[in-house]
Amino acid sequence: MRNIITEGLALVGEGGEGKIYHLNEEQILKVYKRASYESVEYWFRTINAAIDYGITSAKAYEIVEAED
Repeated sequence: MRNIITEGLALVGEGGEGKIYHLNEEQILKVYKRASYESVEYWFRTINAAIDYGITSAKAYEIVEAED
């Protein structure tokens, strides 16, 4: 699993679930505060399934570890 360090990334937003950083021109990084791997994996599958059914949503490309 790829590890991303958030130092130097622009913080785009912050909420109850975590923080969102600008990763590059086409991608953001969502860092969950207190989520298990299973929980993150569930949302990853759910978001991508929604897209497959034609629901507009941000695409989840991969699950990574992040040092925040």
